[in-house]
Amino acid sequence: MARRRDRPTVNPLLKDQVAAIVGPVERPSQSDRERTPPKGGAGDPAPPRSAGRGRSARKREQGVHIKARFTRSEADEVERFARTLSSYLGTTVMGSEVTRALWALAIRSQDELADLTGKAPRMDRPSYGDRMAMAQYEDAIADFLLLALKQTPRS
Repeated sequence: MARRRDRPTVNPLLKDQVAAIVGPVERPSQSDRERTPPKGGAGDPAPPRSAGRGRSARKREQGVHIKARFTRSEADEVERFARTLSSYLGTTVMGSEVTRALWALAIRSQDELADLTGKAPRMDRPSYGDRMAMAQYEDAIADFLLLALKQTPRS
């Protein structure tokens, strides 16, 4: 087997196939470039230099992950629910989109959560090792959130 540095950098067979399909690449001459107006048009102002930076900042912001741990049966249930919701809405809905929507609902109901603090039971967080206590803890959180969501006005 050839060592990596002995291998050709371009496969000549593939290069010929691509050239046969696409054809030779012709670079425009200087006179062609002078006749062709810029992409934005002759009178259009150039976009601000910060426009590119804004796009990369958005990409960076979109790349943030918030993790949630599910058991295998819960993950299967989430997948099943996403498929059911997809059929109701007539579009493909991913589990992550449902998670973001649920967080958006919870954030939207912050005022109602604050109003319900007097009705909230005092809860102590159990250890991760106690699965039954953790399930009960999460159910109590879900009940409290449901109460707040029911009182949240639609926007």
